[in-house]
Parts: sequence; structure tokens; C-alpha cells
Amino acid sequence: MPTTTTAAAAGSNIPDLWPEDIGQTNITAPLSVLQQQARNLGEKTRGLVLGAVETATERGTSFVHSFLLVAPTLNNYTARIFRVKHGVHFYPLELITELDGPNFRAATQDDFLRALAEVFSTAPLKKMIHSLIAQSRVAAPQREHK
Repeated sequence: MPTTTTAAAAGSNIPDLWPEDIGQTNITAPLSVLQQQARNLGEKTRGLVLGAVETATERGTSFVHSFLLVAPTLNNYTARIFRVKHGVHFYPLELITELDGPNFRAATQDDFLRALAEVFSTAPLKKMIHSLIAQSRVAAPQREHK
């Protein structure tokens, strides 16, 4: 079993060998993009349908982000609409749809944004969101009177 060491005690003669800029980055993670799109959906639907992102690791080699639709007034009805899978370096990544539509492989962030825009514009997804909005409008007043 490998051993883990912690930083040496203060006053040690061991120098810090890390470059000064090691903690600085301007890279945007796919998770950040997905979280922003989840917030955008909630704003566009006035909270009737929310986006949510769940993240897991797969065998310690990749990250898998599931993009979910959530309808709070429908007992938090939840549906996964796609998954994004990537390694530690983000790209290339895979976007695997759960609805009718193509899967995508994105080599860059621009490719990823284009793929997301296409998925968000598909007829099956728009139909699902419109149905959830309609049902939520009916359920919302009923919940207020309980």
C-alpha cells in the first residue's frame, strides 16, 4: 500500500518546488458549462422545470455528468436527458443522449457547446419540457391549497 506524506513542518529546509502559477487556470470545465445551462433552463421556465447535474466517476478513470430535468411541483419528477463523459483533461468528451437523437464526440469546448445547442433544440426534448411545464402549471395551484 502506498504511503501518503503531508507537508513538512514549518521551518523545514525543504524548498517548495511547485511553480508559482500551479494554482491558476482559465480553463472552463464541462461541469461548469452544464451547471450554467441548468440555471438557464430554470430561469427560462420560471422554475417550473429545472436543470440539475449529477456527477460520478467511472472506475477512477473518467467523470460522468448526468443532465437532469426536474419538475418541483410534480413531486420532483426527474428525467435524465443526457450524460457527458470525459477524462481528467476534459476533451475529447462524449455526449450520450437518452432521448431520440444522435450522440456526439467533442474534441474542443466549441464542439461541446455546439453539441449541447443541438441537443437542447431537439423536438423530443422540447416536447418533454413543454409537457412538464403544462403539467406543472396545473399542479402548482393544487399544491398551494393543500
